[in-house]
Amino acid sequence: MTVAVQEKQVMLLDGFDFIMSESLLNEVTELNNEGFGYEDIAKLTDIHEIEVWIALLHQVSEEKKLGPIAGRRDYNMQTFEIPGALPNMNKIIAASKKHHMQYSNMKKDFTALVQIHAMKLEKVESADFEIVWFCRDKRQDKDNIMAGQKFIFDGLVKAGILENDGWKQIGDVTHRFLVDAKNPRIQVNIKEFA
Repeated sequence: MTVAVQEKQVMLLDGFDFIMSESLLNEVTELNNEGFGYEDIAKLTDIHEIEVWIALLHQVSEEKKLGPIAGRRDYNMQTFEIPGALPNMNKIIAASKKHHMQYSNMKKDFTALVQIHAMKLEKVESADFEIVWFCRDKRQDKDNIMAGQKFIFDGLVKAGILENDGWKQIGDVTHRFLVDAKNPRIQVNIKEFA
């Protein structure tokens, strides 16, 4: 028997019945503190810009520490998605133990998958990366899941978006993990500073 867990809701505007899930409110706040402006937060969370404004104003009224609502304007942000999932660390290790070509073929295939989905991006000199893993469920450890970032960076190099995937091109890399049983995917947010 499966028991549905009701997510806590937060009343943002009294008298207007404007509510938001606590997890979404925390995500909006976290993105703001990372320097994202309300327009980018709206794109990243798939909610309207006005909802972002209201959420941030609510957090101010609760005396939460926030960055500028407009965010930093000294960066260019690009986003792309990879459908499904990338191999986790267990699958990578298993492939490399089976046969010397199995991991090589896996790397080639998944690097090509990323390359295909990144082709429309503009070239990036140096950037911070946020990888959002929308998982089918919570059965895998997060550190196991994020091993797939190797395919992401190699795919960006193969697509010509990055010159290389070394320290000069790759700044900070952060990961977020969410569950979307109906649409597992990986969203890559590239934040290139001017």
